[in-house]
Amino acid sequence: MDKGLTNAYVTNLTAGTRNLTLVKAGYQNLTTTVDVKAGKTTVMKAFRLPINP
Repeated sequence: MDKGLTNAYVTNLTAGTRNLTLVKAGYQNLTTTVDVKAGKTTVMKAFRLPINP
């Protein structure tokens, strides 16, 4: 099984609930909700499946 780690950062978001969609060719899209808090770093972990495993 291939494993990977991506350090992706999104900056300058205002606090609140945000919808996040991860997209990469060959993998199923993943949409989730993230609660962004003012002055804090939010860490999100995701597991994505290949389209044709």
